Amino acid sequence: MECPRWSQQRKKLKEPKSGALPRLTELLGAYGTQEDDGDLSKWKPNWPLVKKTIEFAIETGRLDWQAPG
Repeated sequence: MECPRWSQQRKKLKEPKSGALPRLTELLGAYGTQEDDGDLSKWKPNWPLVKKTIEFAIETGRLDWQAPG
């Protein structure tokens, strides 16, 4: 995630207040731990962040696959 080649795309993922990248579990819409995410029964994924993560992967080609050859 820290490759300088993708700094523009990564800016969209960073938290506005701290400028830090969210945890991987947040980026993927997954529940982390009770310490990080609170009570599981009240937790919901951050869908706008998940969408930004997918857009990042598409824009940077991180999900592109080419057969060896």
